[in-house]
Amino acid sequence: MESAAARVDQEIQRLKREVVRDDIQGHSCAQCNHIRLKAIPEAGIRLDEGKQELTSFQLDTTVAETHALAASGCEFWAMVSDKLKLIDLEEKIKEQRDTVAFDSRKHRSWWSDEHWNDLAASLGGVMEKEFQHLRNGPVGWGFSAGANYEMEFAVTHKDFVRVIIRYRSLNDFKDRSVSVDVVLILPVRPATTVLYPRKDSEFEMANYWTTLWVLSTPGNLADPTRACVGSPINLDPGGSNSMELYRCWLQRCTITHNCGIDDLPGSMPPLALDVSDRNCVKLVQVPAHLKERYVALSYCWGTDVQTIMLTRSNENDLLRGISPQELDPTIRDSVTVARELGFRLLWIDALCIFQDDEEWKMRELGNMGKIYQKATLTIVASAAAYVKEGFLHRRTSTLDRVGIVDGYPTPVFNFRAEEDSRVNEEKRVVLRPQELDEIEPWYERAWTLQEMLFSGRRLQFHNNQTTWLCHCSEPPAQEADGWLAGTGHSYIGYSDSHFEAIMKMTRSANESAETGMVLANWYDLVEVYSSRKLRYFHDRLPAISGIAREFAFFSGDQYICGLWKFDLTIGLAWFPLEARHPVSGTKTGPSWSWASYGGAATWWSHKRKKWYPNQDFEILDEFIELVSPSNPFGEVKTAELRVRGLLLPIPMPVRNEYGNMNIYLNERETALVFEYPNDPRVQPDSGFKLSLLVLVNLGWVGAEGIVLLEEGEDRYSRVGWFGIDDVWPVTEENRWVKMRDRTPKAQEELKRQLRTVWGGEQNIRQFVLI
Repeated sequence: MESAAARVDQEIQRLKREVVRDDIQGHSCAQCNHIRLKAIPEAGIRLDEGKQELTSFQLDTTVAETHALAASGCEFWAMVSDKLKLIDLEEKIKEQRDTVAFDSRKHRSWWSDEHWNDLAASLGGVMEKEFQHLRNGPVGWGFSAGANYEMEFAVTHKDFVRVIIRYRSLNDFKDRSVSVDVVLILPVRPATTVLYPRKDSEFEMANYWTTLWVLSTPGNLADPTRACVGSPINLDPGGSNSMELYRCWLQRCTITHNCGIDDLPGSMPPLALDVSDRNCVKLVQVPAHLKERYVALSYCWGTDVQTIMLTRSNENDLLRGISPQELDPTIRDSVTVARELGFRLLWIDALCIFQDDEEWKMRELGNMGKIYQKATLTIVASAAAYVKEGFLHRRTSTLDRVGIVDGYPTPVFNFRAEEDSRVNEEKRVVLRPQELDEIEPWYERAWTLQEMLFSGRRLQFHNNQTTWLCHCSEPPAQEADGWLAGTGHSYIGYSDSHFEAIMKMTRSANESAETGMVLANWYDLVEVYSSRKLRYFHDRLPAISGIAREFAFFSGDQYICGLWKFDLTIGLAWFPLEARHPVSGTKTGPSWSWASYGGAATWWSHKRKKWYPNQDFEILDEFIELVSPSNPFGEVKTAELRVRGLLLPIPMPVRNEYGNMNIYLNERETALVFEYPNDPRVQPDSGFKLSLLVLVNLGWVGAEGIVLLEEGEDRYSRVGWFGIDDVWPVTEENRWVKMRDRTPKAQEELKRQLRTVWGGEQNIRQFVLI
């Protein structure tokens, strides 16, 4: 008898096939329809092994024959032909390198885009236009001097081309979507540098390759437990089949794992929207005793003012109810999805928090982490940059998404593939250029990071797909209605895999987490968070306050302006990743906290393992004044630290020819990085005084710390970071000795050496950081 889980899985597979049906398109013609992909081999084959198992198609031809196939109208051979034309044209352009001088002021490097363009311009006319046309096409190619494939015979004519289509790799297809390489092997042209001469050919060979995603109707090409195979795009995320698919995903959670999706929440927000009536949305005051499953929305407000937001003046209107048509598209779409999934209550910040009542607003902002935690699921509109964009509109098809670039045919191909090597069955697959998904607006907004971390389940609407993630199961359950599977098509820091340790920690019932792990997770988290955008810079601390509250629970530590008292010495040593102009508007937080900086900050995870708090640095006292005394994780009005440490006055540095600022201590180069290099206070002849404060020892040889600017008697603000890799004097004995061959020093020896370099014990001073 068929189980309930099997039935729902079959229905999910059927619905997936239905929703992607309209996107199974691509070029196929008499010149390329003989191309077949083999069945996907077993996972675990490396790139440098099993080439026969990986290779699906191989053809030995000539450049002239390739151009003729392209001239017949075949878009696949046109892609190959265009690359061969570009190779020949690049060799002609390289011959101009003796007539066009390399200019380091204009060209970033040899063979940079600027250098190529100037060389091409020297040819002028038709040849320059052809070069720009071919070089700016929609398909990117890699190059390797020295072919990676042995030839079975000697190549005796320079017009030879071998075309191969092979699976790219199979050792990670459980995490990354299946892709193929189209490889061209041909004799090296005269001007190309040959790194690896061939012995099996009269010509030196080279290979070029481009990578294409393999997209197949769900369930056709491979066992999903063995490999990730992408599929075409669901073009209608708001259609009836799509809604039924989303309901099946929730049903599968109920049937297959004990994640608690049907459980009632332990607490409720004070206000929510009743979306059960298709024609009316009502604000409801949630009774203290009520426990009912609800949905939350996570989205980007954008720069425009929302059409309707909750205020004291329109509260009664919303309690009586309004038409969904009055709402902005993203809000309206979330109402539709929540109702289609069978939920009555929906929580949206703009409509469930009074926007003109600061006391209410501050209290609810502090509770947002709990609101997302207790929601049965969160609807995420990750592709919409503004609330007026919506997310249920029709998506762009694969053909239109790749598009026609500068007159090129669209490089999307419809070929056949073996479904299983053991049976003689074939299925249609679509091949299209490989590229990373664009970073969607939701992943760049600061507020949404904690919304992501607290949401146990997410129904997320992307540009290319809708995904379902249930982190309440082990392992997390993941589904998609189409497009790519796995994580290999996403940027680091913009996928759940980057935050798995943090999400697991915040959902753990064990409050005795190891302190070192908690702090490491915090520093990694702040690096991602600090790179995100905020509409109001004073939200820098409030937008991460919910996460900070959770970390305080697990660490048992005191939170101080985005840092932790137990590890404050390390916390002060943050490095500014993005130097920007000073942020206009109200300053938020003290200069010594990353929260006051208008860019991304890091603690270099690979370096932290070598950091030891400097023995001469000590935090004596702190004075913190909060905007809201009841919220220690929120906005800070004033914060000062009274400290003691090694403080060395230095002259104002001057940029060198490479734009870097360095000084020399004990004949050793010391790097300085200012938060705001254009700050008038850190310019030569500004009249301001700088000093270096040592915070951490770097192993047994160096030190890192912060650059301070004197603000008054014994009062300093942070303006930058410094690092010195080696504080030991240069001698004839150690001048050419590699670090790993030198005798390690004890920390006590390093302490004495740092005191010497910093001018002696008289430079161990007490002062205030502001």
